[in-house]
Amino acid sequence: MARSTVSRTTAPAPANQVAARKNVDLAISAITKQFGEGSIMRLGDNANMKVETISTGSLAIDLALGVDEAVAIERTLINRFVEKTGFTNSGTRVTYETKIALTNNKSIPVTLELSEPLPVSRHEKIIVKLIEPAERDIGEEGSAKTFQRDDEGILTWTGTLTPDASRDVTLKFSIEYPNDLSVTGIE
Repeated sequence: MARSTVSRTTAPAPANQVAARKNVDLAISAITKQFGEGSIMRLGDNANMKVETISTGSLAIDLALGVDEAVAIERTLINRFVEKTGFTNSGTRVTYETKIALTNNKSIPVTLELSEPLPVSRHEKIIVKLIEPAERDIGEEGSAKTFQRDDEGILTWTGTLTPDASRDVTLKFSIEYPNDLSVTGIE
């Protein structure tokens, strides 16, 4: 019985693929020559190389790569007060007071940006009033004031805490609405 053998031959690459590969090789060579070894490499190349580093000696380089355990932030509801309003007790006012305690346990100063969402009324009969910080202490985005408030009700405090320093930020607001409306999503 005769055996048949099948041989496969690889067809030569078309001329346009050869030219494209040559152009890529020339580009890689030019970039390597201009910017140095390791500045560009082909995807999938397994290149090991030694990269020299020069320490800046600066302690000011600080990268936030997740939660920083050395900066403590604790949010506590201090008071929630409900009262009836109006001559015939036809409305309700709920006042919330929250304390946010910020502590820097690092040996260097830290700059913090604290953002707290405050309610925004989408109904003309529901009134949200910010009590603390006072409206005079709040600027628009980009102002020099320490508090800014945007159109979505996000109140942002920006400040610096020195090493081993603490600061309390108090937020107090009230929501007033008629008794025939139901207000949800606050707590």
